[in-house]
Amino acid sequence: MRPERLTMRGFGVFSREIEVDFSGVDVFALTGPTGSGKTTVLDGICFALFGSVPRHGGRDVAPIITQGLNEAAVALEFLVGEQKHTVARLVRKNPKGKTANTDEATLERDGLVLATGADAVTAEVKTLLGLDFEQFTTCVLLPQGDFQRFLHDKPADRQNLLSALLDLGIYERIGQAAGERRSLAEGRLQEIDLMLGGLGEITSEVEEDARRRVSLLEDLLKWVEATQPKLDQLEAEQRQAAAEADQLDQWRQALAGLSPPPDLETLSADRAEVIEELAQVQSRLTTAEEALATTEAVLAGLPAAKQLTQWQQGWTAIRSQRLDLTTASTQLEKARKLVARTAETLERAREASLAAAELHRVAHLRAGLQEGASCPVCEQVISRLPASVKTPEIEETRRELEMAEGGHRQATQDAIAAEKNVLLLEERIVGLERQVSESPPEDELEDRLAGVESAVLARDHARQSLEQVKQEVAIVDNRRLALADRERQARLSVQAARDRVAGMQPPALDLDDPVQDWKSLVTWAEATGQGLESSREAAAKKQSELTARLQQKLKEMDARLAASMVTSAGRPYRDSAVDALTAARSLLGQIEQARAQATALEKERGGVAADQAVAALLVKHLRNDTFRKWVLDEVFAALVVGANQNLDDLTRGQYSLDMSGREFEVIDNFSAGNRRSVKTLSGGETFLVSLALALALADQVAEASVGGAQIDAIFLDEGFGTLDGDTLEVVATVIAELGASGKMVGIVTHVPELAEQMPVRYQLAKGHGGATLEVIKA
Repeated sequence: MRPERLTMRGFGVFSREIEVDFSGVDVFALTGPTGSGKTTVLDGICFALFGSVPRHGGRDVAPIITQGLNEAAVALEFLVGEQKHTVARLVRKNPKGKTANTDEATLERDGLVLATGADAVTAEVKTLLGLDFEQFTTCVLLPQGDFQRFLHDKPADRQNLLSALLDLGIYERIGQAAGERRSLAEGRLQEIDLMLGGLGEITSEVEEDARRRVSLLEDLLKWVEATQPKLDQLEAEQRQAAAEADQLDQWRQALAGLSPPPDLETLSADRAEVIEELAQVQSRLTTAEEALATTEAVLAGLPAAKQLTQWQQGWTAIRSQRLDLTTASTQLEKARKLVARTAETLERAREASLAAAELHRVAHLRAGLQEGASCPVCEQVISRLPASVKTPEIEETRRELEMAEGGHRQATQDAIAAEKNVLLLEERIVGLERQVSESPPEDELEDRLAGVESAVLARDHARQSLEQVKQEVAIVDNRRLALADRERQARLSVQAARDRVAGMQPPALDLDDPVQDWKSLVTWAEATGQGLESSREAAAKKQSELTARLQQKLKEMDARLAASMVTSAGRPYRDSAVDALTAARSLLGQIEQARAQATALEKERGGVAADQAVAALLVKHLRNDTFRKWVLDEVFAALVVGANQNLDDLTRGQYSLDMSGREFEVIDNFSAGNRRSVKTLSGGETFLVSLALALALADQVAEASVGGAQIDAIFLDEGFGTLDGDTLEVVATVIAELGASGKMVGIVTHVPELAEQMPVRYQLAKGHGGATLEVIKA
């Protein structure tokens, strides 16, 4: 399995949809701060395939949904060999409780749906990969904290994992198949013995009789094949004579059936009548069209009735506006006189107000002072004001002045309004005079309007006359079309009648005059029918003679076949002879085959007996677990060899592995070969040993599997933080070499020195709207 493209939405830290493109990538690193989603990418691959994630286990998948959302969706495109597959799963929170529903899932291969539903998809994925969830997270995706699981597993668990990965159950199936082969062989031996017993009755005398029968029928077939052409020739001549007689009968019937349409005689007269009527109505149509053109020309030379009416309305409006202007001018003159009078009254009120103010200056000055302000006379601050001085004269003159000012303002406004009205009316009159500038005198408009209406009536009458004539033309034209259809039917009928007797060489048709064509055809038919009777009698006599000769030949053929014990039963003679010869040869072949079969059965019996013995021996050897144990021992030994080759690179020869009773032991080559349990290794040492073992496990499964898992990718989640700089360089080199061999390798790491050595880095970062992804290529 090799991932191509992973899409996640609402999954862990990826609240918004994100796509991780692995196509064309062999080695990569997932980097970023804690909580940015590095391990979540591997969780997405595992969840898409099996519906579970290592960190939660089983079906407890509710925590993978982004907080605050109700569902998560994951889709994975991956390769198994060269075939592309797509698996998609949807997780929804249940309305009640903290659980989630994962029933929605599909698995497709090149657009073909392989499975739907969570359980069915998981089962199909297990079949495709040859791995279940536990096996996948042991030797393909090594989750955070479970990297060393295979190293520390119990021997029985390691043995079961290898058995599943290598499909060692095939040897049990081989044993079952061998048992079935043994049973089949024993049954076949019994069948052969029964068949040999039945074949003993076929002797050489039976075979010789069959050969003589074949020879007799071969001679019969040669005679039939030599005689059949003469018989065929006679049958052909008899059929031809019968066909000639039938043809003459058909021609006689065809000639007798030649009959022109019943209305053919009136067709010419009807055509002449329609042509004459059509010419008359066409002439009237031309006259009506000319009359209409004349009235339209007269009307075109006159002003439009609408324009004359508008001029009349314009003159009427001018008279009305001029009366309004006279009234408005009178109102304007009155308004101007009122303005003059109010101006005089205002001037007198102003003089009286000033005189009163002069006489009562103290009171007037007191009215303008305020405490705290400066005195306009002494410029000292006024601390106290004297009592108010009552001045009735000032108040009275002030009120009169205000009234005079108000009256003058109103009179002025009224005069302005009257002047505007006069100007507006004058402008309207000017505009109306422009509208009637091209108008005839007003007293002529009425007569001219009456002339236009008379011309319109004359045009409308001409139009009605033209429409009436057009209707007459249409009626006559419809009669013409009906007549043309009759002529067409007459042409079709005479042509069809001639086609029926075309083999008798009737006269050619003119087709321009179907009446004359019908007359020529009927005259020819009457003359031709008289000569057909004698030809029919001669054809009947010839047919009778040929029939008698044919019957005699058929009797001779029947007698020869009966002498050879062959019956035709109405079938062709050659077919009957061939069938009889084929049956005789088949019988001879069966006899020869039976005698050869007896020899072959004797030989087959020896081979089947040998197969039965081999199958029985194979069942005996595969009946217990000895063979399976031997295979596992070989695989574990090869696994240790492969792990030690990786360890030699990773630890520069310091450590190597060995097995003692299916338990792993580590050998410290720098301490005189000291042996100790792998459980005593430090964190960094455990990581290196586990990595070496995981890489060797993947290689062994790919090399030793007999149809089970194919591991094309491996993913390592963390563990690199415990390694020093030199070891990191070695690990990076091993990972690069593994990628160059065609296997995809992905790592999750916080160590920048290691991540920067990877050819492709998927840089993850936290964001307000969820985690983000950036692809960095070296």
